[in-house]
Amino acid sequence: MTNSTLFLITGEAFSAEAPMSGEVTLELIDRHLADTRAKCREIKQTLDWLKLHLRIEQKSLRACSGRLSNLENRARLARRTGAQVLAAYVDEAIKDLEKEEDALHLRVADLESRLAVTRFTLQRKRRRLVELKRAREIALRRKSRSAATRA
Repeated sequence: MTNSTLFLITGEAFSAEAPMSGEVTLELIDRHLADTRAKCREIKQTLDWLKLHLRIEQKSLRACSGRLSNLENRARLARRTGAQVLAAYVDEAIKDLEKEEDALHLRVADLESRLAVTRFTLQRKRRRLVELKRAREIALRRKSRSAATRA
């Protein structure tokens, strides 16, 4: 395993004068593999939570938009029939619902951006798993070669 590979695995630089034994290297790689797998599980749970809450917020947004449309129709009807007091009351309710709709739009947008970031993070961690698995294979081959040369 090269110094740069060890640096990628452990985050520490190792000198050529102090080579690591194959067992220590494998232990480090295995520890990093376990940590990365655990982090992937955490990220997947976060992803599931975000997806669930996004669906809930989108459903709330659709319901709010439907209520808003209904109130706008009622306001138009009240104006046509000359019920100005009712129209003014409905207009106030429309303003409140528009604020609620704006807040829901912001929450949906926030959840969508958090979802995108979390997906990207999961992809990075999965690539890291692949790198660690390759590094483990290399360390195993080198360990078996060094054991064969000693025998």
